[in-house]
Amino acid sequence: MNALLTGGAGFIGSHLLQLLLAEGSALTVLDIAPKDFAWRLEPGPYRYIQGDIRDADVVTEAMRGCDTVFHLAGVLGTDALVERPEDAVTTNVLGTLNVLQAARRSGALVVNVSLIPDWPNSYMISKQAASMFCRMFSHEFLSKVTDLRFTHVYGPRQTWTPIRKVIPSFLRAALVGNPIEIYGDGSQLLDLLHVSDAVRAISIAAKTRGALGQSIEIGTGSVHTLAAIAEMIIEQTNSRAGAQFVGRRPGEAEDRTQFRAADIRSQTEVLAFSPKINLCAGLAETARWVENHLLEGAAQ
Repeated sequence: MNALLTGGAGFIGSHLLQLLLAEGSALTVLDIAPKDFAWRLEPGPYRYIQGDIRDADVVTEAMRGCDTVFHLAGVLGTDALVERPEDAVTTNVLGTLNVLQAARRSGALVVNVSLIPDWPNSYMISKQAASMFCRMFSHEFLSKVTDLRFTHVYGPRQTWTPIRKVIPSFLRAALVGNPIEIYGDGSQLLDLLHVSDAVRAISIAAKTRGALGQSIEIGTGSVHTLAAIAEMIIEQTNSRAGAQFVGRRPGEAEDRTQFRAADIRSQTEVLAFSPKINLCAGLAETARWVENHLLEGAAQ
């Protein structure tokens, strides 16, 4: 496989890069971060291009010679993008269109990484639109596209800043002895998928012809409340920190039916994929990474 990985310097992208290299793929990484600031990546036999998916020429050049594209690049932030919808649209929608158009011209297969929640905020709307364009290109142009919609992915290298992700934020608070801040009443449900399982699903999808043209939900199929996750983390880290309930997060759905487990029928039937890492083991591994990261004094 000769593949382009957009967003390869990010949390999920860095893990996918490792897996694909281990599988023997030839890789090009396209990421907006300068290579010197791509702290998640180790040196390896891959080509690194600093560039922006909003630039169609950059995407076309990066894709040259590639037969597969793993599209992970985008801007994040449920609450951060509420006041900046144009950023979500230009990167997550128009950037994805640049990837799809370039792949259509070259004949490359695209595995698009999106997410499940259908919340009415800038981030989710832009990701939903990107997923729908993937289906359109498959249907109208017969492009080779598979769209994967993930639940909440967590694991080592996921940071608590500048975007406040649940697991690293909860772990950091517990480890330094601060109260764990929980938005709302803590009854929100999360289906938590370890990053090693997430990248394995992405790799499988690229090799599965039956997945082409489909939008497949990826997760564990089980859920935990935010309050229960906080308690698990407090117990696992032997922390004296308690939980502190704060106001509603901007951009978060108020309808609790919008918080659900992934529908895992397609991942089982089409991809023959099932997660291997249980939540207890995954949290323990992630806690060790967060603790080491805090000891190193890293600012990321």
